[in-house]
Amino acid sequence: LVVTTQGAAPQPVQVLDKLDAVKAFLAPIFEASPIEVLYALALNSSNQFLGFVRLSTGTVSRAAVYPRELMTFVLSETNSTAVILAHNHPGGKPEASREDLELTRRVRDMLRPLEVRLLDHVIYAPSRLGQPGEWASMREQNLL
Repeated sequence: LVVTTQGAAPQPVQVLDKLDAVKAFLAPIFEASPIEVLYALALNSSNQFLGFVRLSTGTVSRAAVYPRELMTFVLSETNSTAVILAHNHPGGKPEASREDLELTRRVRDMLRPLEVRLLDHVIYAPSRLGQPGEWASMREQNLL
């Protein structure tokens, strides 16, 4: 799934410069997903939303990632200067796993020579039994 704003009819520009804006954008997508899914959100230098791509769909606890797909999306499809990674933990808490941290480091290191900033990697655990969903931001936790 790739959604971009290039070539689309003019629409209000969505700025994703605060974690609350990112949460509001992603919550409806993640809340409905019973399996782990990883997305990349592309932004320009003013943090205006350019598009997003589903990089991976996994099981209830894991998603495989193919860096080439991310690079194609960032460079060819959106020409973005910043990326936010986001995935869900449908069966648990939003804490970053060792694999999540390694993936984030790999993506950051791939983007750096391209002068594309990795702004954050957010993780969502869906609502359960009347409890609201929970979020974690690697940027807020100084894990980037």
